[in-house]
Amino acid sequence: MKLDLNRAAAKIVAIYLTFGIAWILGSDGVLGMLVHDQQIYADIQSIKGLLYVSLTGLLLYGLIARHMHQAAKLMRLIKDSEASYRSLFIDNPNPMWVHDAQSLQVLEVNRAACLQYGYSREQFLKMPLSNLSAPGGGLVLDNGLVQHRASDGRILDIDWAVQTISFEGRSARLARAIDISSALSAQRELADSQHLLAEAQRIARLGHWRIGLEQCVFSFSDQVWPMLGMAPEADGVRYDRFFWMVHPGDRPALQRAQSSALAGAAPLDVQLRIQCPDGRLIYLHVRGELVYEIGDRPSGLVGSAIDITELKMAESKVIEGERQYRKLVDLMPEGLVLHRGGRFQFCNQAALRLLGVTDMDELSGKNLLDWVSGEARENIRRRFDVIAKGATADPGFIPATFTNGTRQCQVEIASQPVTLAGESAVQSMIRDVTESERVKAALEVANTELHRLSNRVLEVQENERRQIARELHDEIGQALTAIKLHLEWHDRRQTSAPQGSPFSELVDMASRALGQVRDLSRMLRPVQLDQLGLVAALQDHITKLFRNSPILATFDGVEIEPRPDPAIETAAFRIVQEALTNTLKHASATAVTVRLRAEDSWLLLEVRDNGKGFVTNEPTGPSSSLGLIGMRERAVGVGGRLSIESSLIGGTLVQARLPLRH
Repeated sequence: MKLDLNRAAAKIVAIYLTFGIAWILGSDGVLGMLVHDQQIYADIQSIKGLLYVSLTGLLLYGLIARHMHQAAKLMRLIKDSEASYRSLFIDNPNPMWVHDAQSLQVLEVNRAACLQYGYSREQFLKMPLSNLSAPGGGLVLDNGLVQHRASDGRILDIDWAVQTISFEGRSARLARAIDISSALSAQRELADSQHLLAEAQRIARLGHWRIGLEQCVFSFSDQVWPMLGMAPEADGVRYDRFFWMVHPGDRPALQRAQSSALAGAAPLDVQLRIQCPDGRLIYLHVRGELVYEIGDRPSGLVGSAIDITELKMAESKVIEGERQYRKLVDLMPEGLVLHRGGRFQFCNQAALRLLGVTDMDELSGKNLLDWVSGEARENIRRRFDVIAKGATADPGFIPATFTNGTRQCQVEIASQPVTLAGESAVQSMIRDVTESERVKAALEVANTELHRLSNRVLEVQENERRQIARELHDEIGQALTAIKLHLEWHDRRQTSAPQGSPFSELVDMASRALGQVRDLSRMLRPVQLDQLGLVAALQDHITKLFRNSPILATFDGVEIEPRPDPAIETAAFRIVQEALTNTLKHASATAVTVRLRAEDSWLLLEVRDNGKGFVTNEPTGPSSSLGLIGMRERAVGVGGRLSIESSLIGGTLVQARLPLRH
């Protein structure tokens, strides 16, 4: 463009000079010949000058306007071309930019690069190219695969290409940076998948094979050779060699499957026993299909081979286990029935005996509910319906009466869902409890009699204690009191004697004996229990029991109105008495608390200490001692219950719940 403008300027100057010289020389010559008056000649020269200026101005305008029009047209073409090239650059789908060859400063960048790297155009133009280099690596300027860093820190794998160009009068480079991270990741994933597939085939002992119909040579994958105990052979294995490795009993099956596959009737699918060269016998499950050349002509078979030796061994163990299980089921004392829709599918020997039959044929068309009568029949039918719907059923036993002809027996039936031959079924266990129910009833009668006897023994014991306590208090206590008073009278008479009174020691002995009798009478039957009630008796007992003990004893209770029955008060007092005695003798406690309260129609007792406890579930431990057994007997005997919680370091808690009325 610059050269064209120079040529146009030179052309205008040449035309202007030629016209000026021709005008001056030509006009002066004509005037010299035509005008001789100097004044007129001068005037004409002035007019000629004006005319010259006007004509040359018009001439210059015409020449310059023409060339300016051409220059403007050329400029428009240049701008259009630049806009096209710029659009190709800016809108190019490949990330591109132009950077200075020396400073590496980015001079221009397209939209794709901004989107790929996460920078705006303004950010790109203000930063050097080194900002794109990945951490730990320098900036690579040569063509090839490089790593760049995006604005968010992502590392991009870039297919990098650069070309030297001139940009705005300076040496620059045009760079193209295509992100191939996804492609490389896909390649890596493909390689990983192939590796995992090969590893999975190795673990699953699965391989593939191919055999051509013309050469009849097997080619095996890398996984098949170890299965066969053979080293890989480049030429493969001929069919006849493989055929003779097949167990003789399986060769006919292989030939039939092979003929069917070659005829296109069915894919090859056969399980074979293979005698390996290393002496092992393995099981292979071989599958295959015909492959075809162009057209309908088969070229060979291709398929898979999986080592199912372990599966076959497991199947044989399962078969043996099932045989043992059936034998065990038949030996079970409980009846076991498998049924679907109420119809019998399997019964063990015990179930057959309960049903009154000898084999399964006699149960054809019959329903298990046919043997059940009464309300239990409907309960069991609902249980079967719940299981049939796939809902969760109660696994517990349902008591029922089993009618077998003229014989009736008491049974318990429990049912649960099972899978039989791939379909849902019901497994019912039938337990004959006729004898156990009889024994249970007899045991309940015996227990009732035992409790009645125990209560009678305790009642007689309390009466005897009450009578002995009264006799100790009224007879022996009064006698000792009389002896003490008589001795004191003699002691006073002998006090003035020079040698002193010989009765002082006897008075002390009588006082001690009287105190022991009173304590013994109170322990046998505290008089407060009958006269003042349970609270007063417990308070008095706790005070006197721990008066010489370092144990801090606390009582928390109020009077209960109306008073509980005497039998309840007696049982409550004896339970607390035994618990406190155990604390004092065995617990090594520093504190004990007794709580008493009434709740609804119950009397609640609690004795808690912080001493050494014991293991409550040991059959020969403290929890089985006669004292604790007696506590439980007293609670049960009046219609209540007693619980004991104890640990070796956490103390002991005795709780009793007794009815207020007996």
